[in-house]
Amino acid sequence: PWQANCIAIHRNEEERLNMRKITLWMALVAPAWAQDSLSLREALEMALRQHPSALASQSGVDQAGSRIRQAHSGNLPKVNVSESWQRSNNPVFVFGSLLTQRRFSESNFALDSLNNPAFLDNFQSLVTVEQPLYDGGITRNAIRAAGLGKDMASEEKRRTEQEIMGRVVSSYYSVLLASDLEKVADAAVESAKADLERAETVRNVGMSTDADVLSVRVHLAAMREQRIRQHANLQVAEAGLNEAIGAPLESHFLLTTKLSPPPAGARTLAESETESQSSRPEVRKAQLGIKLAETQSATAHSLFLPQVSDRKSTRLNSSHVALSRMPSSA
Repeated sequence: PWQANCIAIHRNEEERLNMRKITLWMALVAPAWAQDSLSLREALEMALRQHPSALASQSGVDQAGSRIRQAHSGNLPKVNVSESWQRSNNPVFVFGSLLTQRRFSESNFALDSLNNPAFLDNFQSLVTVEQPLYDGGITRNAIRAAGLGKDMASEEKRRTEQEIMGRVVSSYYSVLLASDLEKVADAAVESAKADLERAETVRNVGMSTDADVLSVRVHLAAMREQRIRQHANLQVAEAGLNEAIGAPLESHFLLTTKLSPPPAGARTLAESETESQSSRPEVRKAQLGIKLAETQSATAHSLFLPQVSDRKSTRLNSSHVALSRMPSSA
């Protein structure tokens, strides 16, 4: 009779274990239906599109491009407009100002007017146009330096993108690994629960002691602790992935790219080192930095050369501000 009871107990344990497996499967699959799927390629594209570091590096490239346009402006004419004002009753100042204002008349020849003139305001408007003809290569070197600066900004952007992509790939597969480890921990807890029920059943029929049941309880507690740790590790890994792709930290995604080993024998270490020396953005940026230093040195030498420019100016003196009355040429 006790053998029949053991068989019945074993069947009941199998049915309860199957029900727990179904419940666990539903608990794992149901939340996934409400999550957005995310492949590794989509995660990389999202990170390069919206991560603050990528946006900042792109702004650096745009800023460097603006410096090129600024450097080209050295070949354009320069227009300066100034306005000055003087007020005095000095006889020489009044006499000269009336002449330049073209307001001198016969009444100003009176002795009293010449010796004791009234206060006079003189507004002088000056417009100067200057076209550089030769600057010893300063503008040419400035344009070249600005172009090198943009190339350096582009290499810095590429380095930033590589760092972002590396973090995304590492974080993506960290989430996959943490998720699998959590599933293993869940299965270990369910297995420990089944072991505990089996141990209690065997003890109840008098085939084991309380010490055996207590040992299984300790094992179950250890498996539950491991599951809690793995769940926390999964949350940390998901937060790291969200930070890497520039998404809110509380976001949840269903990762669709599976973890797979890299292809074997792709390239040797020597080949990788040779390629890195020629294509790594840090190396290329350092090489561009050397060229930029040489260009700046050439610019410093250009300052010792003569500069030639064509300069024209127009001046108007009046008793009030009158830029609108300024003649077209002088």
